Amino acid sequence: DDLTITALVSYEQGDEIIYINNDDPTLYTITMTIEGDNTAYQATNIAFEDDTLTATFNAPFTEGIGTITITRAATDIYEEATATAEVEFITKPEAEITIEAEDTYYADDITITGTLFDVTDEENPIPIEDATVTIEVYINDELINTVEAEVDENGTYTVSIPTTIDMIDEEVTLVAKYDDEDYTYTTDDTTINVLVKETTLTVIIDSTTILEPVTITGALLAEDATGENYLPDQIITLTITYNNNNEETTQTIKTLTDENGEYQITITPKTTGTIQVTATYAGNNDYTSAEESDEGTITKVEPFIELESEDTWYTEDDLTITALVSYEQGDEII
Repeated sequence: DDLTITALVSYEQGDEIIYINNDDPTLYTITMTIEGDNTAYQATNIAFEDDTLTATFNAPFTEGIGTITITRAATDIYEEATATAEVEFITKPEAEITIEAEDTYYADDITITGTLFDVTDEENPIPIEDATVTIEVYINDELINTVEAEVDENGTYTVSIPTTIDMIDEEVTLVAKYDDEDYTYTTDDTTINVLVKETTLTVIIDSTTILEPVTITGALLAEDATGENYLPDQIITLTITYNNNNEETTQTIKTLTDENGEYQITITPKTTGTIQVTATYAGNNDYTSAEESDEGTITKVEPFIELESEDTWYTEDDLTITALVSYEQGDEII
């Protein structure tokens, strides 16, 4: 730390002590020597305010006893004057702080942990318990949040801070600081990423025949810190494109995922050719968007004819026949 000194300059007038106000700072030479140190320290910022002189010696200093000498030059009115004082420079105990945090998904809190120890004796660090440390949060070097945490008897601290949408895809730096007059200043930092949960979307459609209902199925999953989780109550947009001899028709259907993150709808194709289904999830601040497609074929129905007839006289009676025309639809005969 820098050393600031103050002094009063006075003279005796009879039995009265008169203090000199707002004296000329250029009349003063202020130096300091420290025992065992050959450096000649010169004071800076010498100034008067009313009857008080102030000056500063700039750190760093060596450990030991310092002797400060103030000399006021003689003037037409005053003789030269000198005063000395001693100050002891002691080494502060050395503090060391650490900070740790992991990449976090948006909408989850950032959990910050760290330690604070007196490491003056490196082989026997001592917890600095009941201390308060400061945590600063920066996005791209811009300070956006400051919190405090208390150090326990084991020298550890834990604090949680909320994520914000501004943190997504940006460099988030966490800085831990301990600034106490009884210890050396210490700081540590770490950088994390705030992530959006990656989603996976599936869609399945089977080939079918025209006029036969077919079910489109799929599921929406998200990967987070606990593994893959199904996402319920999310809107899935299905774009269904029919292609019959290069003539395309399209329809759009929206559906919701159920409690297991799954969805299904049933449609009845009314044209032959190919059918392509594109499932789309728009995403939000918590989850990424996703898209997946599947394709099937719609073929014509294959009918079956059941023909019935009876023997008849070949010269006398007309021949009447009957027939049934049908097709299979699943397990049903239509």
